[in-house]
Amino acid sequence: MELAGKNGLIRYDSRKASPIMAQSLTHAQVGPVAVDPYRLELEDMVEAIREDRAPRVSVRDAFGSLEVALAAIESARTGQVVELEGGDYRGR
Repeated sequence: MELAGKNGLIRYDSRKASPIMAQSLTHAQVGPVAVDPYRLELEDMVEAIREDRAPRVSVRDAFGSLEVALAAIESARTGQVVELEGGDYRGR
């Protein structure tokens, strides 16, 4: 995970022995937050069309993200755990 602010960047990687790393803006390396993720997704879609290949983010991925977001909203609204069915997006 990366958290970026106007003065720097904080990275958290649970796989590392020292999982938290902070960098000031003057020393920050370019990370995923430096580029708009929507722009990257759109650029990949254009390239996929030009190269006649599947995009990196599939319709199934999009439905999965939507399912998680809607479950989070429902859980926040009701205060209850919302269980997901695990990737079967047909008929939804």
